[in-house]
Amino acid sequence: MAYRSPDATQPSLDHAALPLESRPLLPPGLLAGLLVAAGAAGGMESEPSPMSLALAVLLAVGGVSLATRRSTSRPVARMAGAVAALLGAGLLSGLSIPRPTTEPLLEAADQSGEPVRFVGRLAQPVSRHLAPPRWRGVALQPRMSLIIDLTHVSGPDGWRPVQARVRLGSEETPLEGAVGDLVEGSARLVAPRAPQNPGEPDSRPALRRRGIAYVGGLQRGSLLLLEPAPSITRWSERFRARFAAYCRERLGVTADRSDAADVAALVAALAVGERGGVSPELGESFNASGLAHVLSISGLHLAVAVLALAWLLTRLLALSPWLCRRVAPARLAAMITLPVTLLYVVVTGAPAPAVRSGLGTGLLLLGRALGRDTGGINTLGWTLALMAVLDPACLFEPSAQLSFLGVLGLIAVAPVLRRWLPIAAPRDLVTESRWRRRLVNLREAVLQGALATLAATLATAPLTAWYFERASLVAAVANLVAWPASTLIVPSGALGAVLFALDRDLGGPLVSLAGLCGHALCRCARWFEQWPLASISVAPPSPLQLTGYTLLMVALCGAGRWSRRAMRRTALAGALLLLWPQVTASLRGDPAEGKLEVTFLSVGQGDATFVRFPGGSTLLVDAGGEASMRSDPGARVVTPFLRWRGVHRLDRVVASHPHPDHIGGLPSVLRRLDVGELWHDGEHADEGPAGELYTLARTLGIEVRTFVQGLPASCPGLVPLAQELPQVAALAIGDPRCRPPAPEWRIDGVRVELLHPRGGPDHSHYAELGENDNSLVLRLTHGNVRVLLPGDLEHEGESLLLASGHDLSADLLKAPHHGSRTSSTPGFVEAVRPRHVVFCVGRHNMFGFPRQEVVDRYAAAGCQRHRTDEGAVRFVSDGISISADRYVDDMF
Repeated sequence: MAYRSPDATQPSLDHAALPLESRPLLPPGLLAGLLVAAGAAGGMESEPSPMSLALAVLLAVGGVSLATRRSTSRPVARMAGAVAALLGAGLLSGLSIPRPTTEPLLEAADQSGEPVRFVGRLAQPVSRHLAPPRWRGVALQPRMSLIIDLTHVSGPDGWRPVQARVRLGSEETPLEGAVGDLVEGSARLVAPRAPQNPGEPDSRPALRRRGIAYVGGLQRGSLLLLEPAPSITRWSERFRARFAAYCRERLGVTADRSDAADVAALVAALAVGERGGVSPELGESFNASGLAHVLSISGLHLAVAVLALAWLLTRLLALSPWLCRRVAPARLAAMITLPVTLLYVVVTGAPAPAVRSGLGTGLLLLGRALGRDTGGINTLGWTLALMAVLDPACLFEPSAQLSFLGVLGLIAVAPVLRRWLPIAAPRDLVTESRWRRRLVNLREAVLQGALATLAATLATAPLTAWYFERASLVAAVANLVAWPASTLIVPSGALGAVLFALDRDLGGPLVSLAGLCGHALCRCARWFEQWPLASISVAPPSPLQLTGYTLLMVALCGAGRWSRRAMRRTALAGALLLLWPQVTASLRGDPAEGKLEVTFLSVGQGDATFVRFPGGSTLLVDAGGEASMRSDPGARVVTPFLRWRGVHRLDRVVASHPHPDHIGGLPSVLRRLDVGELWHDGEHADEGPAGELYTLARTLGIEVRTFVQGLPASCPGLVPLAQELPQVAALAIGDPRCRPPAPEWRIDGVRVELLHPRGGPDHSHYAELGENDNSLVLRLTHGNVRVLLPGDLEHEGESLLLASGHDLSADLLKAPHHGSRTSSTPGFVEAVRPRHVVFCVGRHNMFGFPRQEVVDRYAAAGCQRHRTDEGAVRFVSDGISISADRYVDDMF
């Protein structure tokens, strides 16, 4: 006979179970968490000083004294003391975090671009993930990220002690390390820079809160282990790697990019937090379908697994009558599960998200072990307070903010939404049939799941728009469909990992079950990704809009507790703040309206040029990138800039030629914005990343237009072009009968010409020309102002362009091929004679662009010279003259 837990019938103190009218809007735990978090945030944003530290100590000590003094009988005084104590504790925590420190040797290395030799200790577990495929490659490349506390740096006079925290990236595999390892290596270090483009996220505050003073790249093969860390951290690192390999073996992974590889990576990520095998393509599918939280290693897997274990233990212990007479099974299960929670956090590497989840779950289990139910919202509040004290920097991390708001939405918003539904709850129905009761309960479970998803989506919507610039209209449906698999994969995978630790084959069946769930999740994500409006690109909300949305949610949560007048006023204030930025923007207008705007973005060693025509039409030429695909400037720079500029549609996108520093960022742009046409030169149209780009464009419904180098078939003297004799083709092109008119368009009063390649009826290709010399060359004519965008032309392409007979004079020129010595020939510079020339280059680039002799050549021609490694440059033309301004830590 099974016995029910003696405390199962005790009334719960969970605020979500109370009537709406009797719940406080801010329970004590939540209020305490918000106060400590506010104090910690203020402390982090302040510079430590004796006065600020004294103020924090005075608030904390004085507040505790006032709140606990027996002679204080007034509740208001006690409340004021508690508030002061909580704010003071948070302020002390925020002031105590380490600040970034600079070192003269590292500053000199930043200025010179030379690598430095260092010794230091790993401060955090090695972060592993897969980078996109390499240029012209098919295999996904693993990438590593390390945070190291430097202790010594090699200088001209030997090793010198330093104190600086750095973050390094590496593509070297295998690269293992545990927290506390003493290592030696070599890296190029740079100080975090201010954003070089409007709308570009500023990484400096997040790095500063973590004490990181420099970032850079680890040189291949330079990392040496000098002294290993304690065995427990190294064991957890190796265990996660072994379990990930076992998942791949058990689930039959045969290829790096197979579906089975994605499933195995998903199981390992959710079971033990090993996300190193999750591919960017799979992550994009989950993001686009609204299932991003499934992949987010935010501690959800830990909480679900631990609470599932507690539930299972409670049921098993309740089978013993002898045990139930002595202790409540739920309390005993909580006592057993508490140390398991700690062990699970250690096994997952103790990342910040897992620590947050472990604290919250531990508080909940501690309350059960003590026979007290603190309630979900109070537990959430005290977890926030503990994290603000232990790790204040996590308050500004997207994963922490999204997880906190998501859980808060589940607890506070979902009950309100359920109350508004015109469907009676099961407790309000009288049913006689057992099957009828089961159907009603099943319906209620489905409703609760849908409402929980909707509540979490509503609560996190502004932050999703802020951080990811997207919104999903199918997230609620996708989460409801994926709910069974996403619920089952976590406990089955985690328990499989536990059994795997005991015996290799013991956890096989559970890993296979988790694999089935993972396969269903992957199929669900890819299916919903294809739905219309699955992922809508939106502009990041302003602080005013975030405040307005918060007021609207507060008014929603106050339903049933506030008067109608208070709710209406709060909702009206929120709506006004939400709409105010759009109203002011429409009244202020656009100062560039009716003018031609050409902006050269700073995307490192690459090109990205945005053109806005006088009537509002848009054109983007390239989007930056790099051969190693370590970064995605399309997502990091171009898309945020377009959002800042208010652009939601690109009428035309031009891929000047298929080199990674020009088209590497275009896939992100095509996915995130509405694009009308994609132009390209036909090179590698059916292979490699260029072919994948054009296939992606067609999949997204974008018209793809090809312009190919060639001459009319009837041209007399048509001969193959020899690269060493470009004048042979130049002579043929110089014949008037061999000069077909350049393709031309009129866009908002601006003439757009495609000067090169010369697309003839036969679409013949000059195979002898390099990819650079087959670049698309655009010329924009706005009244008396001309803009020439020649891609990466070198001297062969320049000679063909000169021989075409066009008047190449221009007011604004993008320097061909980043200012290399193989381009910008004297004849070309003399023919163009621009007033302004822009060099699209990266800081400390390995090619040494722009070459000094090329810069001197333009200087001798009287050109004003601009460089994108110093920040984005914008030019505005009114058809008579053209003006330039630079983005330097401010708006244009």
